[in-house]
Amino acid sequence: MVNVMDKFVTSFDRRLGSLCRFLGYEANLGKARQDIFTMLECIPELTLDENIDVSKILAKNPHYLEMFLGFPVEARACYVYRLLLGHEGV
Repeated sequence: MVNVMDKFVTSFDRRLGSLCRFLGYEANLGKARQDIFTMLECIPELTLDENIDVSKILAKNPHYLEMFLGFPVEARACYVYRLLLGHEGV
């Protein structure tokens, strides 16, 4: 009986750890989504309409947002314009 409980607790602990990591990841993305518009202000050539469009694209696709955040600031403008042009596999 002790062995069964030990296995249950170990399994539950792993699942709880995974859930906590996922929730932390989601919280970080949520904060990043809130800051997108401000981060795009570092691209002076971007019009207000373009800023709104890119904000919407990045907020809807976490993979695009992660890539955007991973680029150095000076490379973000190129990535944003590729998003606006609809490049596949951006």
